[in-house]
Amino acid sequence: MLKKYLLFFFQLVLLLALLIVLSKQIGTWSLLVEQWRIIAQYNAVLTYSLISTVILLSVLNYLVEARRWQFLLQHTLSLSLLAALQSVLAGISLGIITPNRVGEFGGRVLTLPQQQAKAALIMVVGQLAQLIVTMGASAIGFVYYMYKQPLLPIWTIQVIMAGSVVAWLLLVTIYYWGIVYLPKVAWLKRWITVKDTLQQYTKKELQIVLLWSLLRWVIYVVQYMLLLAAFEIKANSMMMIGMICSSYFAQTLLPTFGLVEIGVRGNVAVFFAQNFSTSPHSAVLLASIMLWCINLGVPALLGWFFLSNSNTTKAKL
Repeated sequence: MLKKYLLFFFQLVLLLALLIVLSKQIGTWSLLVEQWRIIAQYNAVLTYSLISTVILLSVLNYLVEARRWQFLLQHTLSLSLLAALQSVLAGISLGIITPNRVGEFGGRVLTLPQQQAKAALIMVVGQLAQLIVTMGASAIGFVYYMYKQPLLPIWTIQVIMAGSVVAWLLLVTIYYWGIVYLPKVAWLKRWITVKDTLQQYTKKELQIVLLWSLLRWVIYVVQYMLLLAAFEIKANSMMMIGMICSSYFAQTLLPTFGLVEIGVRGNVAVFFAQNFSTSPHSAVLLASIMLWCINLGVPALLGWFFLSNSNTTKAKL
């Protein structure tokens, strides 16, 4: 009985935290509603068509992530695509209220029936693959954009890129060398969970995980491009991709927390889009808010439902 009440209390607190995060994100930029009305009235059909496409791409994005999660778990736990999707959404629900979304680990494993310790370690593999792709691909766009639009001093760009290249190479080394050879290190052989979990992946499988991660990154870029187009941000395709890559690159390097993440995203995007028009602030902020709500806000609420349902089911067992 006590366990049941504790689970109910946890679910209630999580829901309240999610609602607070969402209300602060939207309420902070409530003045942009007028901007939305102006844009929607100007070309309503095109605007809503583009936004609908972004929503569909978000669904695709989470299906891709669910398939990647299912693929990563295949040696440890047999999971249907639907169950993998529920696990991913539950992770978003907890991750959105924690610094750098570290709670996503707990959210995902809590919905799994077993092998939770291994699943948490497996998730590190997936997150590392996504970080490698996002940092590497976004850095290329950042260099291109800074060459065309030098918004920062040259020496600053050089320092940032030098540090990023070193960090990226270190991540790649850990991903390819660490996952394959780390379990063979003598003092780690005692850690049976680490050894059994990491040794199960071949280099080919790690490359497949990277390809899934690249597909997710491409979806993110296309979503952002469509929203910028919907909100009348004018630029050629290459410059727009460069701006988006620069924004994602900066966001990768900056620590974030759910309550202020959208502010960081919006301000970073405004900085890199400052040459797109004479007054891009409101439109770019609006695009950032909508992208956050579509890709994180709504999935977090869905994740709360799956997480609560999973905890309630386990409490009855």
